[in-house]
Amino acid sequence: MAREPGQGDAYVFDLVEGDADDAGVASAGSGAPPEPAADTAAPPPEPPLRDRYLRVVGPVAAVLAVALGTGVAVESTREAARYERVRELRGGVADLTDPLEELWAWEGRVGPQQSFAFQDSLVAVLGDWLVLPSGDRLVALDPASGDEAWSVDLGTDPVCGPLGLPGRADVEVRRLVCVAGSPGERTLRVVEPDGSISAERALDPADDDRYGAPRPGPGGTLLRAERVGPLAEVDLTEVRCTVDAGCTGSVTAGRGVVVRAEDAATGEERWTVDVPFRRTPVDRCSGWFEEPWGRERSASENGLVETETFDAAVSDRLITLYGCGVEVGITPSGLLLGAGEGPGRWWAEELRLGEGYVVHRATGTTTLHDATGAQVAEADAPVLTEPLTADGTGPVTLLATQDGAVAAFAPDGTPRWTVPGESAQTFVAQVRGTVVLHAMDGSLLGLDLETGEPVWRQPGNGIGYVTGAFTDGRAVLLVAPMGEGFSLRAYDAASGDVLWEGDAPPSPSDVDDLTAPLFQLVAVDGRLLDVTSDGVRALG
Repeated sequence: MAREPGQGDAYVFDLVEGDADDAGVASAGSGAPPEPAADTAAPPPEPPLRDRYLRVVGPVAAVLAVALGTGVAVESTREAARYERVRELRGGVADLTDPLEELWAWEGRVGPQQSFAFQDSLVAVLGDWLVLPSGDRLVALDPASGDEAWSVDLGTDPVCGPLGLPGRADVEVRRLVCVAGSPGERTLRVVEPDGSISAERALDPADDDRYGAPRPGPGGTLLRAERVGPLAEVDLTEVRCTVDAGCTGSVTAGRGVVVRAEDAATGEERWTVDVPFRRTPVDRCSGWFEEPWGRERSASENGLVETETFDAAVSDRLITLYGCGVEVGITPSGLLLGAGEGPGRWWAEELRLGEGYVVHRATGTTTLHDATGAQVAEADAPVLTEPLTADGTGPVTLLATQDGAVAAFAPDGTPRWTVPGESAQTFVAQVRGTVVLHAMDGSLLGLDLETGEPVWRQPGNGIGYVTGAFTDGRAVLLVAPMGEGFSLRAYDAASGDVLWEGDAPPSPSDVDDLTAPLFQLVAVDGRLLDVTSDGVRALG
């Protein structure tokens, strides 16, 4: 069996006519020398055509069958390995080759009964399950079937967290902390990935007065926070308000916030941080929070300025505190990010594909931090972003669009390449050695991951805002809002070709305000799940 060069996986067989049992040919393994031919001048008689076919084609067909079977087995092994790899990716979906259809649906209330100022996700990914608060229960769904894997009865008015951040496909947590019960009679439970309760205790109502209202935190913690200092410190002398025009100016002084993290199981303090008040534009003290974490009283008689209000977005890796005069990121270990920045002039993010953080500063630079929060580098770029989804191959890459160019950086801030004359709104994917960028007009650009050279383009489709991206390691699926539903479009990552597109109708939903997202797409164990306030459906 010979393999021709350049034939890829195709095998070429040299067919040689002959008969192993003919005179003059020793049988295999006999050890006997060939017998001399009776008449060397006369060629041996030709066997019948059918006999030749059976002798030659039969063995070849058998070898081909073995080769093809081996090829199928190898391909199946590769596909199984690819699927296992995709299952571990954030935003990884098993197969995006064909348009998605509904595979199963689970109906029931989804999401917390209380909403913390626009910032709660509806669900979390805990182990291999999609976990969601539903009424007085915490429910885990099997992403493959939609069956309930387990549930935990929590009691009245439960609040569980962290549930991730809205609009993000990565809502993985290590464990959930749930607080339930009426004020003064709250019970805390720590829920593990298998549905077991690893800790349960009654909360002391006096701690609310000492440390502030409780809130589930990351890494098995319970957070508490409160404003501190005399109310007389609030200075509104530069603020001017009218009923028609609102308020202008700045709040020059106010009260800071103390945040405490305690071990959810024992109540022992893990850390406490003081967040000082910083001069802030009055529009950041407007009290627009729907259900803020902390609000004691307003320093303004007309109610237009809320100097006491604050809230936080809590994920499993970052606590983002914000409110009038207080804006800071806090790592799960209690390290502050952006403590020296003015409110509204910076923001911090955790790196979803790495283990660190980035802090974008008004000075036009971005600082990079390790997993502990310690600064390790500074990049000359106002905003560094990572892809919404990636296939896990190639170097981790951060991109910046500035001065009419796209620039790539390593996680330590080292510049890699710059492509002048290009710009993009969203770094949507890093798949198959291609950087995929989305622009405001809906156009897509594919750049070579190693060099930054353009490799393909797709013209604009009028969809200027992408809310999510997913990959199966070969294709990239982009999600964009469309009415109350969403639009889906799948691209080949290597060529940019459109594989398919379509609009997904909204699931029935009674959400009629902005306190919760209308939908949330989440990848769990290689399955794409569409979550609304009244149910979950799997797409595949």
